[in-house]
Amino acid sequence: MKYLLKNSVFGFVYLLVMDFVAILIYYVDNRTLQIILSFVAVAFYCFVVGYLTEKEGETALDVLHNNDMERRHIIKTGILVDINTAAEYKPYKGFCMGLLICSPLLLLLLIHLILGLASGGTINGAGTAASLGYFLFYAVYGSITSLDKVLTFGEYFILLYAPAVTSITMGVAYIIGANKSRKKYLKIEIKHREIYGDET
Repeated sequence: MKYLLKNSVFGFVYLLVMDFVAILIYYVDNRTLQIILSFVAVAFYCFVVGYLTEKEGETALDVLHNNDMERRHIIKTGILVDINTAAEYKPYKGFCMGLLICSPLLLLLLIHLILGLASGGTINGAGTAASLGYFLFYAVYGSITSLDKVLTFGEYFILLYAPAVTSITMGVAYIIGANKSRKKYLKIEIKHREIYGDET
């Protein structure tokens, strides 16, 4: 869990930075340009976190490869060594990183749901906090409708697309990064066989 949290911190901090960018977009007078820039801001955020997660996927596959070598060495020699299993590649880890970035949003929307149902949809404080904390994602919806519009109880749940976007972006990027690393080891193995045959 510490590994996943550590690799989600940048994505969360960078989200806060991009929130300020989205706020600046709010002051653009041209509505069409505002919509386009809102989509571009989300796309740019996804590109940055996706790029970094792809690199993490490469590193994680390298760790798994090295650990597998250590495991084979332990089996042969019986000598135990410490293995860093937390950083090993697992396909689900990238998706979890994306969800962790949006875990405060999910919590706020859960509180919003509970308070809204209890009050008949008149208490929207948690929903407002969610839209401000994840303004980058809210700005896409807000620029299409109206950023000045007061949202109804149900409209805040449009923000649920944010966990889907971050999770899919980071999950796919993590797997792509691991596949790059896997291809590298496959090339090395093929080259080894060309030189030494099937000898190990």
